[in-house]
Amino acid sequence: MFLLDMEKAFDTVWHKGLIHKLMAINVPLSLIKIIKSYISQRSFKVHIGKISSTSYSVPAGVPQGSILGPHLFLIYINDIPRQTRTNLACFADDTACFTTSNDIDLIIDRLQLSIDKLIDYFRNWKLQINATKTEAIIFTRKRETPKRSLHVNKHPIPWSNSVKYLGVILDKKLNWNDHVCNLRLKGIKAFNALKPLLNRRSNLKSYTKLCIYSTLIRPCITYACPVWGCTSK
Repeated sequence: MFLLDMEKAFDTVWHKGLIHKLMAINVPLSLIKIIKSYISQRSFKVHIGKISSTSYSVPAGVPQGSILGPHLFLIYINDIPRQTRTNLACFADDTACFTTSNDIDLIIDRLQLSIDKLIDYFRNWKLQINATKTEAIIFTRKRETPKRSLHVNKHPIPWSNSVKYLGVILDKKLNWNDHVCNLRLKGIKAFNALKPLLNRRSNLKSYTKLCIYSTLIRPCITYACPVWGCTSK
């Protein structure tokens, strides 16, 4: 399995390419014109105190923090290529590719073919892969590390003992110990920060304390629990 990191993904969406893909999926022309006016002719400047920089145009990218921005990005990468015998898991700009086999060399060959195909795709659509932040892991009970590495633009990707995907830590044996320990520390940190409000001497009502716990502490320790909840004490 490898996890690609797209460099400044939302900021590098090619406007003409996005319009082309909207037309390719038969989006109504009136809506395409609205989207084109929404993303084009944007500019920015920097303010420091009473001093402002000159205004610069924004030739690419979708507005971050907007409701429409993530949807436009998903449309832009919706035709991302898939290699035979490998699977892609995409969430916004987080892209994971995985495959299964008893032969580690075969796994590496499949993943490398998928990487090469994705590199060509991203290059054609003016997106860049950050090789230094791309990670790779093999889920196995074997102790030895694979002798061959994956490469992104001739940059070797070392095999990791654990990787983080969508806030979940995946270790190479999938025993979830690293993830559970991390959640425990986050829960303790959140509880200690709110201890003055939640201790027995606090004047807050029990209902208010329960709301604080349910909103700020419980999500820290139950995130993705259907996946790992039955695997660790």
